[in-house]
Amino acid sequence: MKRRLYSFSIRRRLRRDAKRVAAIRLNASFVLWRRVHEVLYSKPATDSPEDEQKLSHVVARRLCGLPPLAWVDEFADQHPDEIERAARKVSELPVVTRITDLVIVANYWLAQYFAPLGDHIPVNQRRAIDEYEARKSVHPDIDSPSEESLVLMDRKLGNQVKEIRAEEHRRTALKLDVGMSELTQMIALISPLLLVAGFVYCHIYYGVFGINTSIYFGLSDYLASSIEAIRAAGVSAGVAVLGAILSVHRHSASHPLKRPNHDGIEREDVPWAIVAVLLLISEIEGVWIGNPTSWLMLSTLIYPAVIGVVTKYVPSLFLKPIPPLLISIFAGCLFSTLICSAEYDAHSAQSGVRPTTGALSLTSQDGRDLTADAIVVGANSNYFFLWNAKADSATAVPRNSAVLIRTKSR
Repeated sequence: MKRRLYSFSIRRRLRRDAKRVAAIRLNASFVLWRRVHEVLYSKPATDSPEDEQKLSHVVARRLCGLPPLAWVDEFADQHPDEIERAARKVSELPVVTRITDLVIVANYWLAQYFAPLGDHIPVNQRRAIDEYEARKSVHPDIDSPSEESLVLMDRKLGNQVKEIRAEEHRRTALKLDVGMSELTQMIALISPLLLVAGFVYCHIYYGVFGINTSIYFGLSDYLASSIEAIRAAGVSAGVAVLGAILSVHRHSASHPLKRPNHDGIEREDVPWAIVAVLLLISEIEGVWIGNPTSWLMLSTLIYPAVIGVVTKYVPSLFLKPIPPLLISIFAGCLFSTLICSAEYDAHSAQSGVRPTTGALSLTSQDGRDLTADAIVVGANSNYFFLWNAKADSATAVPRNSAVLIRTKSR
């Protein structure tokens, strides 16, 4: 029983240390790749042609005992002599041996688990032991393996990887080049944007009731309506712009040897694409049958399409694409939300879903209750707009015709 427990404990420690050693190898190859490239070409890997990146990558992975990445195999097969010369050139440099020694020590620590097997020890583990002993005979000051040193190596290399990624990101990520002139131009667009937003919202909202806004609305009415109408839509569009800025900043950074892009949808993205299509179909069906809530869901599904179209076509049209890109994303998301919100508000008012629908009671000068058979669905500076669901008609009542305006109790 004790032997079984001991064997289980050994296997658990072996699995844990094997994962840690694998992480050390990967992180060491990542750091070593950048160091080797700087030695060979005297410039960062992100500023070099792809063939130079591939060469330093293969050399670094070989020094760490790892194969090249799958999409670099062909290059490695075509340039074996060049890779061998570069590996011999850098293998004994201090900047390289400081990293490869960590890998040798980590491999030796893992190989010690197999030492009791004697002549039956796996070839890779025997090679790791021989490599450590050969290195120690030349450099007696090489670290002795221990569990504590393994943890420290893992942490040290992990921190170096983070520092390298952060530095590459700071140096190569797209920066927002927005000065005072661009800010002034963007601010100057706010007033016409509010006016257009108010017109679009009022035209769609009141159009559902058959009310022609060009007869009853002026510029001040559109501006007043837009401030209330775009409150939620503006917040949503602002969040979309912020997300686009963060996404562009994150994904615009250059990293050596990025995985090649494939045309079409990746296999792992297929389930999400199917879900998105099904959701879109269900929301369109909900809109078709008159479900007001479907309009709100539809606006959120339109966002990715708006952002995708804008980011694909707008940057190619301008020398300084960032301000037009941000404005286009904001306007696209704003109006897509505004249109869906107007439809949602109108259909909700018709069906009595909105809690504020019919909250006002209007009495005319001759004492008639104007809201006896109708509900107030909107107002501007000169008119109240009433909707009679039974008659399926709308009425515009001048404000000066209502002598008593009060709020109905719910």
